[in-house]
Formats: sequence, C-alpha cells, structure tokens
Amino acid sequence: SPFQFYQFWLNQPDEVVERYLKMYSFIPLEDIEARMQAHRENPGAREAQETLARVVTELVHGPAAAATAAAASSALFGGDLASLPKEAHAVILAEAPTCRVSRDAVILDVLVESGLASSKGDARRLIEGKGVSVNGRTVESVDQALASSDFVDGLGRLKKGKRDVVVLVLK
Repeated sequence: SPFQFYQFWLNQPDEVVERYLKMYSFIPLEDIEARMQAHRENPGAREAQETLARVVTELVHGPAAAATAAAASSALFGGDLASLPKEAHAVILAEAPTCRVSRDAVILDVLVESGLASSKGDARRLIEGKGVSVNGRTVESVDQALASSDFVDGLGRLKKGKRDVVVLVLK
C-alpha cells in the first residue's frame, strides 16, 4: 500500500538516505547536499528521510497518495489526530494496529489487550518507567483510565516508547 511504501522509505537509516535520494529522486544534487547538511545538524528531525519517503512515494503512487500516507504517518507517530484528513483517517484504520476500547478502560489493561505489553506486570513496569503515552501525554499512574479527551473522532493513540503505536478505536 502507499502507506507501507512510505513507511519503508521513512524508516531508512541515516547512512543510506543521501545515496537513495541521489538514486531514486530527481532532486538536484545541490539541494540534496543542503538537505543532508540540515540533517547532519539535526538528525532527530528526520527531514532527509521524510523527503525521501515523500518523493519516492509520489513517483510510484502519485502526489495524492503520498500526501495521504504522510498525513497518516505524521498523525500516527506524533502529530495531531484532530487535523487528520478523511483519507488519512481511513488509511490509519486500515493499515495501523488497532484496539477497540471503551471510553473508561484502564490503560494498564489496554496495553495488554493491544499487545503492547505481554502481561499486566510488563504493562505496570512500562507505565512506572514513563514509557507509555496517550496522544503524546505520558501515562502517570497504573490506575489511569482513558477519558473522553483522549479521543478525536473516535480515535486515540497509545504509544509504547518511540515506535510502538496502537490506534485506539472507541466501541
């Protein structure tokens, strides 16, 4: 899918991005060098990977699919669910791991149910280690439950660490 394709390119390591931009895009070499310089100054921003993912996805799947994949990826991994375009909303539901939950579910239980934790003990350790967030807000207590404010258009984002994400869907 365009989303999976975009994610593949977005997850490329720093060491190969410059070479791939030169091989798989029509971006002028001077522009690639400028982007790589900015990337070396702030690698955490991952702007070079985002450029690679967007450009290659546009070439293969078209600009509309690339924009939708980028919006879905951004919302899924840290952006704002409130400003999610309808097409990206559908992509997230189709492509991302999801877990149907009730509005007042205890986050400890949701971690186990979603597969982000292997047991309640594992979930407890993750929460106590400040490794879990709901829509970017760190879960502070093992007794914390989901609230209405955790959902936008019936969707929420439960995250373990930086990369493990599950979309919460209201029942």
